[in-house]
Amino acid sequence: MRSRTPRHRVRGAATGLLLALLQACSGGDALAPAVPLSGETAPSVVGDIPHIAGLTSDTVEAGHLLTLNGEHLPSVIDATRILVDGVALEIRISSATRIDALLPAEAFDCAPQQARTLTVSVGGAQIFRQALQVRTAQRVALAAGATHLSTTSQTSHCIELVAADSLGASPEGVDTRFVVAVVNTSNDLAQQAHFEVRGIGSGGTGTMATTSPFTSLRQLSGLNGLAATEALADSHDDEQHASRLAMQARLIATTGPARNAWASAAQPHVASRALRAERRVGDTVTMSAVFNSCATASTVKARVVYAGNKALVLEDIAAPRAGRMDGVYRAIGTEFDTLVYPMLAQNVGDPLAMDASMGGDGRVTMLFTRFVNDSAAGTAGYVSACNFYPRRTFAASNEDEVFYARVATANETPDDWRRVMRATIVHEAKHLASFAERLVRGQSFEDTWLEEATARVAEELYARTFPGGGQWRGNTGYAGSLECELLQCDDRPLIMWRHFSQLYTYLRGANGLSPLGPTHRSDNTYYASGWSLVRHVLDRHAQDEAATLKRLVRGDAGRGLAALEAVSGTPSDALMAEWALANSGQATGNTGSWDLRSMWDGLARTFAGAYDATPQQHLRHQLGTSFQDTQRAAAGGVVYLTLDGNAARTTQVLRLAPVSGGVAAPLRLAISRVP
Repeated sequence: MRSRTPRHRVRGAATGLLLALLQACSGGDALAPAVPLSGETAPSVVGDIPHIAGLTSDTVEAGHLLTLNGEHLPSVIDATRILVDGVALEIRISSATRIDALLPAEAFDCAPQQARTLTVSVGGAQIFRQALQVRTAQRVALAAGATHLSTTSQTSHCIELVAADSLGASPEGVDTRFVVAVVNTSNDLAQQAHFEVRGIGSGGTGTMATTSPFTSLRQLSGLNGLAATEALADSHDDEQHASRLAMQARLIATTGPARNAWASAAQPHVASRALRAERRVGDTVTMSAVFNSCATASTVKARVVYAGNKALVLEDIAAPRAGRMDGVYRAIGTEFDTLVYPMLAQNVGDPLAMDASMGGDGRVTMLFTRFVNDSAAGTAGYVSACNFYPRRTFAASNEDEVFYARVATANETPDDWRRVMRATIVHEAKHLASFAERLVRGQSFEDTWLEEATARVAEELYARTFPGGGQWRGNTGYAGSLECELLQCDDRPLIMWRHFSQLYTYLRGANGLSPLGPTHRSDNTYYASGWSLVRHVLDRHAQDEAATLKRLVRGDAGRGLAALEAVSGTPSDALMAEWALANSGQATGNTGSWDLRSMWDGLARTFAGAYDATPQQHLRHQLGTSFQDTQRAAAGGVVYLTLDGNAARTTQVLRLAPVSGGVAAPLRLAISRVP
């Protein structure tokens, strides 16, 4: 005899009633013959009794929906309970023919895909049971040369790496290499991540490869006549230079925009300040050397050596070689007039953007003074934003766009001094452009790291003016560019040497260093790593290099990482993950303006023992093995891993988790499969 019950009563039936109905239909134990196991087909069911016909997929990933199809299913969500090995799924949709349920992202520990048991109960009575494949890891299948970014905490904490051919299948008998960059994408330098990266695979425990100790650059004995101490002086220069910029930003921040001090700066209809007295070659002028204060300064008497269209060159009359380097100074001034200023104005920003409002003479003042040698040992040059303000605001102001630079010592030749000074002039003139462009627009000053990074980009543009010196997205290698600087194949100065020597040092310790600023007192590598990050944005995301660079320098895009996001249209964590992978030394598809492998190979040949061809420090493991590495990464820091083996015969899962008590920093993964 067949029992008939209205549908609404079945849906709301108590456990006992539903169980009785099931037993009446089956004539015995309803669960024994009717439960479909994996690979079996459920028997047909008659009447209005709830029935699961099957799943849309026999595999579900943690954090994703599972869909069950059937008949006479409860539309009231609370009437149904779905479990996977005892873990309850959150039912999102329930209708008479379909149920969508979410397997929680943290339902199970990070592990390779495995079979678990799914059960469905209605009103407390189990109506369905089946084996189900569950993935707790995000499955990342990469063809040779492909990359993947996991840019949320949910997709970064547990990854399953799979090699795939162009059709998506795992290639048989093919050795595979995955390169992984784990990046702390925080922009807070105080937020160091202490985390564990664990490999979960089908083999034994992996081992970490050892690396040879880094040979200090100070072991260099010389650089074609240029003393190694001079070649490395820029490191001390960078540290002091950046601290002064930060100090000036704090001072100026309390005064309001410059246009409030110079009324005509942002209002062309207001009459400009009267022009200062004309300065001619041979004149002696008195300048204020502003250093650690905008209120007090040292007095410097200097002679005008060169008065060009855009450059006014002054030499301290107390310089050791005073009056004996006029030809060198004229060459510097001429180069600024004819090459440097037009290059900056066209591609970066105008150092003279505030000149009219200050009653200037239309020239950048270059003060070469022993004050820098005596008061800021190791510093090549610096600028002070105080000089952009009237004396009624800052008593020590020169009311002029001026930069300060050291003079040649008695122990160096004028040619050696000029060789290292020319790029410094470009660097400091870029700072003047940034200050002037932002002040005239009422914009706040740039974050120190990005201010210095874009100054290094300006130096890079200067390098391009020499034969073989590079071009945008030109993938320029060592020969003819950096090699020519070091071996003095022509009259070009040292420019990109500073970029690549410091970037090399950054890569040797990338986990503890950052492009976003210094991570310890003597750290200046962020000049180069910051430049590298900006260069990545310009190469990968800019449609117009000059226009994008101007937006950054002028402040039109904001400050810091937010500015890079604005000009690229890409979240900063994705930018940092992309950039880290591009610097891994083994990833593919990252061709830009510079061929980094060629640079490291070239430096290793030129300075054998001081450089090697692989500055990146990788943790190395075999695919399919289990391993555990405890690591630390500064904000912007990177930990690199290389995994080798036959991916067709192994399963490799990577798990990231903060060490107990550690900061849960925003860790992200960038992965590339190397051909």
